Amino acid sequence: SGADWVGGLIGVAYTKTVSDCAATGNVTLTNGEESSVGGVVGGLFGDMVNCYSGGTVTGKDLIHGAMGGVVGTIYG
Repeated sequence: SGADWVGGLIGVAYTKTVSDCAATGNVTLTNGEESSVGGVVGGLFGDMVNCYSGGTVTGKDLIHGAMGGVVGTIYG
C-alpha cells in the first residue's frame, strides 16, 4: 500500500520491458488524488509481456489518477 505510484511488484517502471512476472497480493492506494495503482505495476514507461495479477486492487481518494488490475497507467 502507499500514496503515489503503487503496484504489487513495482511502483513505477522506467524500463523497456517488464516480463514473466506475477503478483498475488492485494494492492491499496491509501491517498492519491493523481496517482496510479495496479496489480503488478503502478506506472509503466515501457512494455509488459506475460505478467498477471491475482490480488485485489483498491484505491482511496483517486480523483485524477488511474487504477488497473495489472497496470495503473502506461506512459508511452
